[in-house]
Amino acid sequence: MANIQGKTYTKIVTTGSEIWNIVPFDDNGNVVSEMVIECDTTLGDLTLNLPKISTLNNNWSIKITIVGNVGIGNNGVGIKSFPTTALFQGDTIGGADNIFLADPYITIVLNVAGYNTWYGVRTLGA
Repeated sequence: MANIQGKTYTKIVTTGSEIWNIVPFDDNGNVVSEMVIECDTTLGDLTLNLPKISTLNNNWSIKITIVGNVGIGNNGVGIKSFPTTALFQGDTIGGADNIFLADPYITIVLNVAGYNTWYGVRTLGA
């Protein structure tokens, strides 16, 4: 498992089934208010884990854009919110625990909608 940390743009080209954590802070703890993650899943599927909203320190203006360049064989991009545990209320993405991008060049823009809810707008590409 790897991190996408403190970057405004990242391109991921999968080489198999991969899991990445999204960390919208740089090494000094400064917030990165806008992140774009381009995902080429030609060689394998990808899971992106969103940060727990409560860890954002009220930086709710964060915007995460995920472009799913879904590859051959329908490898998709799964986007997961922070799950409910015995100690913590989990987050959701518009009421769902996760979403899956399976169409070519689909894009989703994620923003914080509330204390434990991400809001996402999908757009279709080519």
